[in-house]
Parts: sequence; C-alpha cells; structure tokens
Amino acid sequence: MTENNKLKDLLMVLTAFVVAQLAGLLLISVLSGLVQGYWYYLLINAVCVLGVSFAIYLLICGKPKRFGKAENYSRLEPLAVFFGAVLLSCLAAFLFRLVFPQESGKVTLSENDMLMYAVYTIILSPVAEELAFRGAALSRLAGSFGANSAALISAAFFAAYHLDVSQMPYTFVLGYCLALLAQRSGSLVPCILVHAGNNLTTFLVSIFDELSFAFDIAVPLFGITGLVWLVVSGRWFRSSRKE
Repeated sequence: MTENNKLKDLLMVLTAFVVAQLAGLLLISVLSGLVQGYWYYLLINAVCVLGVSFAIYLLICGKPKRFGKAENYSRLEPLAVFFGAVLLSCLAAFLFRLVFPQESGKVTLSENDMLMYAVYTIILSPVAEELAFRGAALSRLAGSFGANSAALISAAFFAAYHLDVSQMPYTFVLGYCLALLAQRSGSLVPCILVHAGNNLTTFLVSIFDELSFAFDIAVPLFGITGLVWLVVSGRWFRSSRKE
C-alpha cells in the first residue's frame, strides 16, 4: 500500500472525526436554549453527538468492511477482553491521576435522569461508537495501515473523541482492545457487548459504592487471568497482527 493511500485514508478518518465533533457541538449549542433538564441534555447529546458522528463516519469513511474471523477465535475472548480491558483501563487512569491529580466529585441525579443516563451510556453510546470507530474508521484504516497500526490509530481517535484529557488514557486502552477484538471476531457484536459491559460497570460503581469493593477484587483476578490466557494461547498479540 502506497504512502499516498495511507495519507488519504488517515485524512478521511480525521475529516470525519473533526466534522462530526463540530456538527455535534453546533447542534447542542443551538438546541441547548430550547430544552431544559438533564434528561433532555442526554437526549440531545445522544442524537447530536452519537447520531451525527455515526452518520458522518459512514458518509466519509464508507460502509464498514467485515473482518475475517480468526481461525482460533474463541467465544471466551470477549469475556477475557472485558476484564482485561477494564483492568488495563483502571491502571492507565490510576497512573494518569498520579501524574495529574484531580478532584473527584459525585453527581446526584433523579430517578428519571438516572434511567436516561443508563440508556445513553449502556445502550446508545456503545452501539453508535462501535459502529463508527470499530466499524467505519477501523475498517478504512486497516486496508492501508495493517491490522495493528489501524487498531492503534482508531484507538487514538476514540480517546480524542471524548474531549476529556482525564479520560484519554483508559479510553485509548479500551479502544485498542476493542479494535483487536473486532479484527479477531469478525463482528462488532462482541465489541458492543464488551463496551456496554464496561459502561455498565462504571455506572454501577458510581451509583452503588458498596459494589466497588467487589469489583476491586474481581477485576484484577479475572483481568490478569484473561490477559495471560490471551497472550500465552497466542490469540493476542501474535495471531492478531496482520501487518
């Protein structure tokens, strides 16, 4: 693949990313004066940012291309990726906070707001973001950059998409793991489920403080086990790299 093709595909994804961000922010700014309340904010955000991003990615990057399923792909991989990605994401966030300390505050929401927030973070966001980043963007980049390089680049765009420096370390890790999973499984369904599970975990811990202790035990235990199995079995990273 020539350097011109690489540059063209990279610019395609970059253009989609920039236009989607600007269009989403513009729509939110226009509609923010017309609606009130947290519920409406989430609805607008879901329609504008997620919907516009998905549409623009498809228009500019083209229809997502299916990846071929790896011969040694196992149905246990999404579960291993889930715990492994959560563990690595937590470690990335922890290291980031050591370098850049931040104050953490808890947001109190009503039951109706909480329901909409759950629908947005656990259903709408994973579906839209996986279609855009692990679908259109990753498949576009993989054709010119190769599997692993495309996974890294798409993860960088995914991290930047959240427009929050404090989130970038763990969203990059999560995006990279999801990209590898998409390439090995040949489907976005496992990615959507892992993404939804990750958001559900964050949601539950933020709502129920007593669950944090259970996750503090389960995530390292199953995360390390899953990562060791993925690496030792040769599923990651050797067989997934198709440069």
